[in-house]
Amino acid sequence: MARAVNAGAGPRDYSSDTRKNPDCVLPTGCTGPDLKAYRMQLLRSTIAVATIVLLFTPAAYAGDVANFYATLKTLDGIWQGVVTTDSPQSGFDGKTIRVKLRLTSSGHAIVHEMREAGAPETPDHLGDITIFYLDGDHLMAEHFCDADNRPLMEAVPSPDPETIKFDLISINGNLQFGYIHDAAFKVIAPDHHTENWTYIFPGNKSIQVHFDLQRVNP
Repeated sequence: MARAVNAGAGPRDYSSDTRKNPDCVLPTGCTGPDLKAYRMQLLRSTIAVATIVLLFTPAAYAGDVANFYATLKTLDGIWQGVVTTDSPQSGFDGKTIRVKLRLTSSGHAIVHEMREAGAPETPDHLGDITIFYLDGDHLMAEHFCDADNRPLMEAVPSPDPETIKFDLISINGNLQFGYIHDAAFKVIAPDHHTENWTYIFPGNKSIQVHFDLQRVNP
């Protein structure tokens, strides 16, 4: 039998009603207490999504990029520390790495040089160079590898706001011996920072290399 409708009556307020609204299509069934809880859950979800979108809009991240570059500038100097990896059989664990960062091009670029400590400064032992620079709203890292290739990486959002993370976007050169895929920098203190580099070998095998670096006198 059809349900009678009072055309003269306004919409009924079910917010405090413990009975189900017969016209409700919401998953809670729209009982009074359930409806309030559903509305609060929906509001919290909406706020959370809006916050994520706001944090990762290009304009917001552009500000982070500028701050990241300013942070990298503070690393100007010579650093030294011990290497650890996620692959002990690689033979790199326990070695001492020496890293030099210097500003160039009137501060518009940062040169990062790394080589094994104690290695002679000859063309065959100078190690790798990475150049950091801003390209508009993008922070770039171009790596000149001794494997004869040039990975180009870009700073990307990191789960840790204190970490400056770079991911590969393109690569040129010889891939026969592998290449750098990503890198991450974290400043612990003015005289202490860490670096993580991921190297991809032929066959898509990877190794994570970690530098724990302390500032040293020239």
